[in-house]
Amino acid sequence: MYSTTGDRTGRRGKLITFHGTVNGILIRALWDPGADSIYVSKRVVEAGEFRLSALEPSTCKGGIRLDGAQASSTTVQWETPDIDLKIQDFAAPLTMTVLDLDEDYDMVLGMPFCETFKPLPDFEAKSLFIAADRSPSGSQFTLYDSEIYHIPGAEPEPLTHREIRRLSKKESTTFRCYRLEVRPLPSVSSPLEVN
Repeated sequence: MYSTTGDRTGRRGKLITFHGTVNGILIRALWDPGADSIYVSKRVVEAGEFRLSALEPSTCKGGIRLDGAQASSTTVQWETPDIDLKIQDFAAPLTMTVLDLDEDYDMVLGMPFCETFKPLPDFEAKSLFIAADRSPSGSQFTLYDSEIYHIPGAEPEPLTHREIRRLSKKESTTFRCYRLEVRPLPSVSSPLEVN
């Protein structure tokens, strides 16, 4: 996964990302058909009760962290079988490789996701279409990028501290913070009171 930051001449391409849950834990997923596995962040696994299976140790390269700092490679040792992934209309149990991903993503939907569900990307709409014959539900649907698509009538999900940190790195992000205070009214006798 490669992405640039800062000002550049021309239009910068946006990655396709989704918000969802794994075993009920909120996640932000990156669709990356160049990744050789479906990865879940070590942070997510530590936050939930996931069953782990040992893997033969192997080396992984990419957008990972090691002891809190960016690293060019690390050793992969664990996978989590049958994690319930839910993103919009998509719901399926998946086996994922545990990796200490960088703070931008909790999950990477790599090549095994693409081989199983054969999503058809629309790069302009930042969406993935999954046909009925490849869908876990048996119905066709489209997954829309979480930062572009909003379901009418749906309550916006509150931002996590990690999500706020990620958004604050973008130059186009503006935060307006308000503090609401509850103050007692000065004691005034009610106009309805009869003496």
